[in-house]
Amino acid sequence: MNDFDEWWFEEKSNDELKQECDNLLQSSAFDSETLSQYEKELWYYSEEELIKMKQNLLMNQIDRIDAGHNYTQTDIKYKLRKNE
Repeated sequence: MNDFDEWWFEEKSNDELKQECDNLLQSSAFDSETLSQYEKELWYYSEEELIKMKQNLLMNQIDRIDAGHNYTQTDIKYKLRKNE
């Protein structure tokens, strides 16, 4: 299993899922109004809603390299795999 699959399918508590979603919100491509709404509602979501939110956030992340933000080796690897 690759690292992403292990991270995705690892058993997590609601608090851990909320923290992951909160971290993903910080680097998402959503406008500030949408981000604000997500941040307000995040702590009231059920586990199922958090998983859906996490999927949505992962699909809407800023490309840190193209945007000129600081990026890591993991960002480079992801971009290279995505472009294969």
